[in-house]
Amino acid sequence: MSKLKREYLHFKEYLDEVVPVKNPKTAKSRKYWYVHRNLRMAWHHILYALKQDQLFTFLEDETRICPRDTNRLEGGINTRIAELSQCHRGTLPVYEERLIEWFLLSKSA
Repeated sequence: MSKLKREYLHFKEYLDEVVPVKNPKTAKSRKYWYVHRNLRMAWHHILYALKQDQLFTFLEDETRICPRDTNRLEGGINTRIAELSQCHRGTLPVYEERLIEWFLLSKSA
């Protein structure tokens, strides 16, 4: 059993806390609400990603080249796109999209 799963089981009682619905007419078929709904959803998203083998894949697969940050984008492409948009401000959004598309196509060739 993974350490993450053990942590989940350790906090399961806390995550399963419920309160009764005060006004049953607004909740229709519900009799209770989870107290820590957002925390429960976060845990379930993490456990689902772990079960699907989609979590921490960059640590296990050495053949996969995965950059650890986006610094190359911020200093390169994105800065030039922002400069283009600034120089041509006031144009219609359609033309701005075409300008950016042209710029990206010129960089990919």
